[in-house]
Amino acid sequence: MPTIQRTFTIPDDISHKLDNLIKGQERSKFVTHSLAKALKDASREQLIKAIDNVDTWEPNKISVVDTIREIRESHAKNLSSHS
Repeated sequence: MPTIQRTFTIPDDISHKLDNLIKGQERSKFVTHSLAKALKDASREQLIKAIDNVDTWEPNKISVVDTIREIRESHAKNLSSHS
């Protein structure tokens, strides 16, 4: 996989802990693994928030097909209003 060099600013105490705990070439692997995990966790949190914001469905006399159509139309309106 191609790599790219990035520059970040981190607190001094974190830098010292990283240097003392992870030696030499292993630092890049450690930081890459840590960032990948943090990004996966952030993505999961984003999905959970999206699920939490889904409208609840209450059974009624409207058919399932009509209910799904209403939900799709509502979401389409929400998406177009955010554009």
